[in-house]
Amino acid sequence: MLSLQEINQPEISSISETELDFNKIDIDKLSKYDEIVKFEKNETDINKIIQRWESFSNEVPEYRDIALKRVQEWKDYIINQKKYEEALEKKKKSMEEDYAKLDKLLKMDIISAKDKSIFVENFLEAYYNRNNKYYNELVYYRIFPCVDYNKNKIGFCAYGGSIVMEGKYDFAWFFSEGLALVYLNGKYGFIDKSGREVIPLKYDDAWSFSEGLAAIELNGKRGFIDKSGREVIPLKYDDAKSFSEGLALVELNNKYGFIDKSGREIIPLKYDDARSFSEGLAQVKLNNKWGFVDKSGRKIIPLKYDWAESFSEGLAQVKLNNKLGFIDKSGREIIPLKYDYAGSFSEGLALVELNDKYGFIDKSGKEIIPLKYDYAGSFSEGLAQVKLNDKYGFIDKSGREVIPLKYDDAGSFSEGLAQVVLNGYCGFIDKSGKEVIPLKYDKAIFFEGLARVELNGKQGYVDHFGREYFPD
Repeated sequence: MLSLQEINQPEISSISETELDFNKIDIDKLSKYDEIVKFEKNETDINKIIQRWESFSNEVPEYRDIALKRVQEWKDYIINQKKYEEALEKKKKSMEEDYAKLDKLLKMDIISAKDKSIFVENFLEAYYNRNNKYYNELVYYRIFPCVDYNKNKIGFCAYGGSIVMEGKYDFAWFFSEGLALVYLNGKYGFIDKSGREVIPLKYDDAWSFSEGLAAIELNGKRGFIDKSGREVIPLKYDDAKSFSEGLALVELNNKYGFIDKSGREIIPLKYDDARSFSEGLAQVKLNNKWGFVDKSGRKIIPLKYDWAESFSEGLAQVKLNNKLGFIDKSGREIIPLKYDYAGSFSEGLALVELNDKYGFIDKSGKEIIPLKYDYAGSFSEGLAQVKLNDKYGFIDKSGREVIPLKYDDAGSFSEGLAQVVLNGYCGFIDKSGKEVIPLKYDKAIFFEGLARVELNGKQGYVDHFGREYFPD
């Protein structure tokens, strides 16, 4: 047993007294500041945010300048948003006026097929490209990538099939914002509507222009070029998606964020996954949960879902506990999470599946087309493919079967054509059900005006007019 003398008693005098500056910090005022910052991050009502900052400026005079500056920033945001909406309405009005003129031109016999195609390309370039409300009606008049028999290469055709740019490429894409992406000998570049190569074919990969810039890849890194070919955002990212609503999704070292057209990182690269902006919001993933942010990076819808899709026609499908439903932009669940599968809203309807049966609902959740099919695809160009008793056909939005269920497989309509399979052979039909491209191919998939096909072990392309190109 220890005696008192043997115990090593602590010497109180050896403990130094450290003075901290906590007494100089007003924790209560900082807490109020912190509260409003958190409130701003989670509140979607801008007027409520402004009111809180105004109240804070009166409650805590020391932060008055900061608070009033924030109030002004939000008021400026409202003004700019209103100006944007007014400009949008003005542009929509101009589009309607120009479309009325274009519609008349397209009906004139004295206008050549080439000129009709050029008028349409100019109209789409001026007004929203593929997001134009009249796109499905105008797609047939576009300048199409097509097969040039004489050159055994890919060129471009006008409405009706006449070649307007001779074939010289291995593949080509539709024109977007005045330029078309082309591919030859493993390299990508861009041509204008005269066929001039305005951006050399030197990139390992590239994507069509969107909002004035195009994503390109060289030596495993991605960046952006403008229409002159100038690299405006350095090739430093591991992945980069096309600009959408003013921002582009980029990835570096397995982290995702968003940049503006100057290359400035507007939303830090901190997310585990993300998707491009759609209708003002982007879905992001962190710690295996998905939610939505706005263009300032503010979390509008909490990251609580197991999966989330982009907003389409005002709603987004979300998944939780293996069930899917739809939310609006405030995060409110408009259609209960009760389905085993759900597709994005397209042309006013969404594909849903429950207990292995497929059908379609409207935005109120009402079942417009009963869940009776064994499989279905989303509506595209007014029609949707459906499967029943191992046969595929197409229905319209009323549920009427407009193309008989007689095929072994079928894909969605794109650019006026849909792939179908019968007795092991692939081809393409138009919306009347007419077989435009014969069912003779072993494999086929339609993309950018051309179908990639396989026949007797050889891979090649067939265009809208049935003309084939099989590279040597």
